[in-house]
Amino acid sequence: MRSAKTLAALGLSLLLIGAGCASQQANTNDSAASDSTNKDAVSAENGAGGESKELATTVTIDDSWKTYVNKTLAFQFKWPSKGKFAPKWGMSIVKDGDAKLKDGCIGTGEGVSSVRVTVGSVAFCHTYSGSLTSEKASSLDEYATKVGSDYVVLTFTKEVLAGKDGKIPEFDWDGYRANLDQVVSTYSVVK
Repeated sequence: MRSAKTLAALGLSLLLIGAGCASQQANTNDSAASDSTNKDAVSAENGAGGESKELATTVTIDDSWKTYVNKTLAFQFKWPSKGKFAPKWGMSIVKDGDAKLKDGCIGTGEGVSSVRVTVGSVAFCHTYSGSLTSEKASSLDEYATKVGSDYVVLTFTKEVLAGKDGKIPEFDWDGYRANLDQVVSTYSVVK
């Protein structure tokens, strides 16, 4: 029981630290993030070469959404900072040819699924996996896209911790992933 509380405290601490880092990098111009709707089509194709399909990506952005702008790599995207689907996120650069990459995808392997997603003219490889322990349920989603000679990887994590009763509450993981698709649909190149 004590280790579960320690793990929960550590997880919460990491979540708060991660949220702080993300908000420092974010453009805090809330007026740019409020009451916008992105209705661009996003297409998806299974990483294994499956059928293409259109994802519903109408995004209603309220004042809880923040904007991250990377001037060096000339891109931006928006994400919800509050609510049950608000993810912890990070961004990294991976060099082309890195062993972590396989066909433009990050984190491929056992228990990892992938799907190809296109936002306008920008192609992403979305890899995702999850885990379930007695203490938490978690998800790791990574969206990789080539920018110049490198890959930008947007990483989203979500953890649902067991309550005081020792049970993990039910969570709408499909809704969460649909929300991530909406987040990525706001990705755009800036000049």
